[in-house]
Amino acid sequence: MSLELIMANEINELRTTKEIQMPQLQRIRILECSGCSCRIVLPNRSPQGKPFVRPNWPTDAEMLTVVCHSCGRLSDYSESQARYEEIPADDQTLQTRTFRLVEFACDQKNCEGRIRVHLETEINDTDAAIKNRVLTASPQAGHEEKHFLTANCALVRNDVYHY
Repeated sequence: MSLELIMANEINELRTTKEIQMPQLQRIRILECSGCSCRIVLPNRSPQGKPFVRPNWPTDAEMLTVVCHSCGRLSDYSESQARYEEIPADDQTLQTRTFRLVEFACDQKNCEGRIRVHLETEINDTDAAIKNRVLTASPQAGHEEKHFLTANCALVRNDVYHY
């Protein structure tokens, strides 16, 4: 075998090895926490597993109220603040967490208001753990009537989104 043929075979082997070792990437949309700069991974499918009408924006509203998984900061984000990033399909966040929309009934007398918050949680978090995460968020979660979430507010919606 000629030296050129041997080198060509080695180059092809290296290419094949690199192709095998390259991780599968998933293009996702993220927000950067306004409190700690950690990434907040947005889902790419609805709770029913369908793609969103507005790609990777899990609400019809212009603003998304999110509790950061890392620091507990509650912030409002606009769609223009989200950016795309490619991360490995086996990224820890994608494997162990889920994105949720939770809604609480206001406990104030004669108030029909709802407190809606999005957040990343561990996949198996209980309703109590989710409620506690939102209760301890800073600033406090509330709704347009300026009533705030309390321990007496009932969790009335818990939608799980898919990554």
